[in-house]
Amino acid sequence: MKKIFTRLAFMIGLFGAYYLFGATTAETTALITQLKNDKSLQDKLKTEMQKTTANSNSKDKTLDKNLNTTKEDMKLTLVNDNNNSKQSDLNATDVNSSKPKFDENGKEIYTLDNYYKNFTPFFYEDQISLVGEIEKRQVSNKENTILERFGAKFFNNTSGDLMTTGVPDDYILSTGDSLKIAVYGLSEYEGELEINKDGKVIIPQVGAITVRGLKYKVARSVIYNKLKATYPNTTINVTIGTTSPFSVSVVGEVKKPGLYTLNALSKVKDALFLANGISDIGTLRNIEIKRNGKVVAVFDLYELLKGGKDNGDVYLYPGDVVFVPAAKKTVYLDGNVKAPAIYELQNNETLKDLMEISGGSNSDSTTTVKIFRSENGVRTLFEAKQNEKIALHDGDKIVVGKISDVTDNQVVLYGNIYKNDSISISKNDTVGSLFKRLISFYGTEKVFMSNTDMNYFVVKRVDKDTLEPKILSGDLLSAINGDKASDVKLQSEDKIFIFNQSMTQDIKYITVNGEVLRGGKFKYFNGMKLIDALMVAGTKKESDLNKIKVMSLKSDHSYDIRYYDFKSANNVELNPYDDINVTNFNNSEAFEQITIKGSVLNEGTYIYSKGLTINDLINLAGGLRQNANREHFELVSYSIENGVRKHNIQIVSFADATKNNLPLKAFDEVMIRQISQWDEAKTITLKGEVAYPGIYTIMPGEKLSSVIKRAGGLTPTAFVQGAVFTRVDIQKLQQDAFKKQLDDLESSMLYLSSQPDEAGKTGGSAEMLQILDSIRKRAAETTMLGRLSIKLSANLDAFEKSEYNVVLKAGDTLVIPEMEQSVAIMGEVMNTTAVTYIENNTLWDYIDQAGGMKESADDEGIFVVRANGESQRIKKRFLLGYSNPEIRTGDTIIVPFKMNRFSGLKFAKDITGIIYQIAVSAAALKTVGAL
Repeated sequence: MKKIFTRLAFMIGLFGAYYLFGATTAETTALITQLKNDKSLQDKLKTEMQKTTANSNSKDKTLDKNLNTTKEDMKLTLVNDNNNSKQSDLNATDVNSSKPKFDENGKEIYTLDNYYKNFTPFFYEDQISLVGEIEKRQVSNKENTILERFGAKFFNNTSGDLMTTGVPDDYILSTGDSLKIAVYGLSEYEGELEINKDGKVIIPQVGAITVRGLKYKVARSVIYNKLKATYPNTTINVTIGTTSPFSVSVVGEVKKPGLYTLNALSKVKDALFLANGISDIGTLRNIEIKRNGKVVAVFDLYELLKGGKDNGDVYLYPGDVVFVPAAKKTVYLDGNVKAPAIYELQNNETLKDLMEISGGSNSDSTTTVKIFRSENGVRTLFEAKQNEKIALHDGDKIVVGKISDVTDNQVVLYGNIYKNDSISISKNDTVGSLFKRLISFYGTEKVFMSNTDMNYFVVKRVDKDTLEPKILSGDLLSAINGDKASDVKLQSEDKIFIFNQSMTQDIKYITVNGEVLRGGKFKYFNGMKLIDALMVAGTKKESDLNKIKVMSLKSDHSYDIRYYDFKSANNVELNPYDDINVTNFNNSEAFEQITIKGSVLNEGTYIYSKGLTINDLINLAGGLRQNANREHFELVSYSIENGVRKHNIQIVSFADATKNNLPLKAFDEVMIRQISQWDEAKTITLKGEVAYPGIYTIMPGEKLSSVIKRAGGLTPTAFVQGAVFTRVDIQKLQQDAFKKQLDDLESSMLYLSSQPDEAGKTGGSAEMLQILDSIRKRAAETTMLGRLSIKLSANLDAFEKSEYNVVLKAGDTLVIPEMEQSVAIMGEVMNTTAVTYIENNTLWDYIDQAGGMKESADDEGIFVVRANGESQRIKKRFLLGYSNPEIRTGDTIIVPFKMNRFSGLKFAKDITGIIYQIAVSAAALKTVGAL
């Protein structure tokens, strides 16, 4: 037993040494491994830690003495301890008591616990479990230095000017290009000739020469020979004047893929400039130029940047495609090198090639590099010489170290900071001045990790004469702000420790228990709400979410107990150490209840607790609404008399009840009345030809004429016959009825599709279904307007007395279009159109103007939709032919589809109704100019 205790005490000492005296990573790793494999030792460690905390002073001295004799000669600097840093990297994931497990594909296998830890922010960790976590974040930060892609800045700046001089010899001439021709000698001629639409240039005294489609050098030779025959003994020059623009496609991993216009001098990089350069994942080294479906060149931007070679940067031609695939292999080069960056490598390039491409390392660099690699979920680290020809993998990170000796002007930083490393100090530096300099250089957020305890720091110093360690401490924030009494003057080889708040303060938490999936403690955050606690704990189907109990610890150490429902959980802020309990709804009868209704934010039934008052109940309900009547409220109380439950209704003064904090009884019901006639403002929207269109608030019982007058009346161009008045509740009725018609249509189509064609039928089921499906699709795109037909008059005084002067409702809309001088013809006519209104023209005249009716037209079903929304169907009289309704300006003539030509069709009436609704909606939209 004594042996176990000695072993346990030594381990506790190691934990203390890690935080306070800087135990090496290898020793800490050995301790963690030992703890993992011994459950009884874990339990004893927790017990002993509690004892150690209670009586820490005496034990710390003993532990310090033991540790000093065995570890003080170890130099804990990251710059020289390569083995330790390597071991730290390999063990960065060992945080708690279990190592992640992976399946055969390298994917981590998650249990509920480790999934919950990794993917929610509320996982509650005690102080010991953070030992490895803080180091892991420091290593991760060092390895994930923000690097830019090498070559990405190439596309940041460009003038955008593409000259047309120096056109290549193999440029293909096209219409719009021009040629400059100069003849000197016995005869002289000079001019710039454009290639015409026939592909020719016309040269005086020579004639037309076809050059379109020829390469520039070929055309130049042809023209030269023609001119030489006409102008002997002369000097002849043929050059490009201007070139016509052409388009190329830039696609793949570029920032702005698309079609771009270029000229004859444009090369690949010019097209990439126009596309804003390569995306973060695009290749810079294998850019393909495709012409007529074939790759004609591959552009490697690195060759241009590093060697000035532009082999693949070819001239572009009309129709070319510049394709940028995704990069296949990128690696990170960081550390003591001339150009730290993210580099892209070709398949055959090695570490040596990478160092050459980057420009190499600095003169004070180590000859070896560290290579961090992740494969199949496993993270590895190995070293190699800078000039080794070893293959690198996609995602590798290569870090080049710096040769550094321990000098007399360095200290080492540890703890909850990003720079856990050696750092140089000046002669009179203090902890405060050192961190003030770091903050000014990097910024606070890049010096301190989250949750840093800014009120405390520790400096460990070894006495140079006795080699005994001693501890100096201070207030970090005060020291940074210049308070000398809170600061410590530094000496060479001091070790400065900065702490996470979880090491120096209690970790705030909340507790959730009861009918939840995951009960227990959860980490508390400022601003945390009840909904967060419920979601992270998870509710069950048995959870009673109408009475969630929240117990809070008050400053006087008493408890405040409140009940909430799930609807209000998003508005309830929690306090540290709150206890939330979710009960089983089957036990709800065991609770006494109280109800509040009316003008409160969250009316409903709440759990009653003894001593509850009217003020408490109003607070539970979230407080009063603005429209609450603060004069009186209604209180219903219940009593049992002779085995019969009776109720008593009282009208209570609100002021007296709240002033005296009226106590309530279980099952009371409180009704907070609303102030009379307190309603949200009701509005109507006026659009179109009124003096002042807009949204107007309406008074109860106000009519349409009143609002039109308030809007300044009608304009002289108002087309009152075409006024479209819509109402929300009418729209809902129309939409519901229309949906039912569509449902009936789909049922009929289903029935029709299952029936065989009958012999002798003029139209097959397949043809019929195709027509019906077309109608169904058109109907599905139609929205009912909710139009109420009115007859508006330009004389508003007369309209005020009209039966069409309706009482307004909230959400009404009136659209008054401009004066209309057309008639629309829609449906089964040769040309759906609108024609000019001509007085005395008949319906048939207008149909003739639309090219007449199709064979599929139903001449007995023609109807006219008036501009005011009314409709009139033409009638066929026996021996008298068709009626001839008057056609007015703004009317719409609808020629429907003839349904009865299909024998056996039982639902022609339904189809006709659907077509009618579509036509009426279209006519209304046409009237207001929406079609």
